[in-house]
Amino acid sequence: MLLPYSQSQNGPFLAKADVNNDGLIDFYVGGAAGQVGALYIQNKDGKFSISNKTPWEYDKASEDLGVLFFDYDQDGDSDLFVTSGSASFDENDPKYQDRLYENDGNGNFTKSNNIPKNYTSNQKVIANDIDNDGDLDLFIGGRVIPDKYPYSPKSQLLINENGVFINKTEKFAPELLKAGLVTDAVFSDYDMDGDEDLIVTAEWSPIKIYENDNGYFNSVSLTSLQDTEGIWFSIEAVDLDNDGDEDYLLGNLGLNSKFKASTKKPFHVFCDDFDNNGTYDVVFSKKYQGELVPMRGRQCSSEQMPFISEKFENYLSFAEASIRGYSWRR
Repeated sequence: MLLPYSQSQNGPFLAKADVNNDGLIDFYVGGAAGQVGALYIQNKDGKFSISNKTPWEYDKASEDLGVLFFDYDQDGDSDLFVTSGSASFDENDPKYQDRLYENDGNGNFTKSNNIPKNYTSNQKVIANDIDNDGDLDLFIGGRVIPDKYPYSPKSQLLINENGVFINKTEKFAPELLKAGLVTDAVFSDYDMDGDEDLIVTAEWSPIKIYENDNGYFNSVSLTSLQDTEGIWFSIEAVDLDNDGDEDYLLGNLGLNSKFKASTKKPFHVFCDDFDNNGTYDVVFSKKYQGELVPMRGRQCSSEQMPFISEKFENYLSFAEASIRGYSWRR
């Protein structure tokens, strides 16, 4: 395993809403692959009980990642959207299909077919009226391509047209098709021009802002966001200084990790089918005496790519090998 961490253990996620209109907040917790998610209904005494009305039981083979309550059909109640993610299944497996569950107003949900087919491993889902027609549209962040980390999956803009969601990413935001390994996102009017822009965090990526121009989203380069490449995991928009605009809190990989990086000593990742066996391999690298050298050891690297033990007879020769100057192929 040469990945920085498992790509199949990114959940569970939680969303809250008053699903049965009794004035009390309920919540949904996603389930892992093979496990049913759970809707917890709050009682008047402040305790919670699990709802026995679970249409998501039929989708338990999928792994729940991002969850969102929102009123997609404008009938005054909270419907539920669940993204399907992880890297447990092959690329383009139907178990990566996201799901939409319609609420009847009393906390009874039925699965809706009003979303397009898309077998991308996703995570983040957020809602906003992107086209200013009075209903809520969706941004869905592609999380990972199974066995092809860190190649970018496709993210999506789904436009709500009379309760049916249409994938219009190529028309309104083509750059989102390669937005990276998206971990989190917010809609926020960063430029105070009266519309909601999209701010995205991802692994191996700078902080990205897609400016909203009459419903079309284009990436913008800000001096303040130069050299912000990182392994970002979260973003929150909040007016911290009470000056009327939104500020942003962001979570990076942090310091409690064996991976270290700075602008002077960046952390690199390479990916390809180096041993020509039909699967992609990952190589992490750092600078040492001006050269890019492997970060993983010879033993664990050779377990993934056996030819390494043949080309490098000892640990020292492997540790000092320049990735730029050496053919990392069988």
